[in-house]
Amino acid sequence: MPDGAGFPLPVTPEERAAVALYGAWLTADGVDNAEKTRRLVAVKAWCDARQK
Repeated sequence: MPDGAGFPLPVTPEERAAVALYGAWLTADGVDNAEKTRRLVAVKAWCDARQK
């Protein structure tokens, strides 16, 4: 996650495991790649706009 994305870094082993599960779901079980790409581009644009 980029700095300022609003997603706190996992600290505890439980948090790291939860983030790993989410990442695996996002890449494997989420909607098709085109929709994931659209969403990630939109989130990046939002993050970039917050940094200005």
